[in-house]
Amino acid sequence: MKNYQKGILEIQDLTQPKSISHQTNFRSLSQLKKYWTPVGGMILSKAALGTLVNKGDWLYTVLTFNKTGELPTTIHVHAEKSGLVYDISINNSVNEGEFVLATM
Repeated sequence: MKNYQKGILEIQDLTQPKSISHQTNFRSLSQLKKYWTPVGGMILSKAALGTLVNKGDWLYTVLTFNKTGELPTTIHVHAEKSGLVYDISINNSVNEGEFVLATM
């Protein structure tokens, strides 16, 4: 409070040269879509944070190993609806049902 009494707020020409205006877009929870891995394995690659995707676009690929001694297989996961990738996991080793990424 003492600084206000000393005239700190009375400085002349204390304007910013350029005002920054950010637009905020709110979404309902029904527009958010989280993707979990259908099988355990390794995430080989995934869409980058901030990527715009359309329905059917590739999101990530899982390399899954089996217990029968056969060669590993890859599973490609595609977007169920259009959106923006806003959250991704940092772990590339996943168990079945673990979070991989989310779109809105």
